[in-house]
Amino acid sequence: MSFQPTNEELKANVPSPDKSKRSRLAAQLSGFAIVALTMVEMFTVPRQYFIFGSIVSTSAMGFVAYLLSYETGEKFRRGWWRILLGIGMAFVLYLIFLGGNYAVTNLKLFGVSGSNETSIYNLFSGTPTPLLIFVLALDAIGFESYFRGNLQTIFARKLGPASILVVALIDAAIHLSTMNPLFPATVIVADSVWGLNYYVTRDLRSNIVSHFLWDLLVFVLLPIH
Repeated sequence: MSFQPTNEELKANVPSPDKSKRSRLAAQLSGFAIVALTMVEMFTVPRQYFIFGSIVSTSAMGFVAYLLSYETGEKFRRGWWRILLGIGMAFVLYLIFLGGNYAVTNLKLFGVSGSNETSIYNLFSGTPTPLLIFVLALDAIGFESYFRGNLQTIFARKLGPASILVVALIDAAIHLSTMNPLFPATVIVADSVWGLNYYVTRDLRSNIVSHFLWDLLVFVLLPIH
């Protein structure tokens, strides 16, 4: 007696293109739900738990991006110019925020004031520097792996450069949960810069370096407030 499957049985076990497409979409939506919910958790827990919430959320981003990496292909490319461009973008973004700080402090645009800025820095107040650097490293790896390495890569296939703004708006919408108008505004600016960097370099390493350097400048080395 033969236990070899027939051609009909083999064909029955091969998922149809539509079913495969639905499975990929379900995986992406599930991943997004995990990322969005953990971000809301990070921003809504009591302030004393923000660091822990940040570790949970950014770790989830990196994990989700890893699980969905089969959808996005190669995200690391050689070339020092890519790293140098990312470093340059970090300093450009810092200067943009420096100008934004002047506008917030002196012009009070759109009802945003210095207190909104201070509330962001207060999230990290009292955090030991080694722990803060660790959290900022996870922040850079998690956000860039998911929002650029996964989400922007997926959207770019159909939207091209418009994917930069789409991803920035999605990230900003999640940041509305902070109830701080400065958060989504800064996210749109920062995500647009990093989105452009990723669109040009196609190198996740460049974005992670850029994001981490900017975090260090803003929260450790040269705080803007």
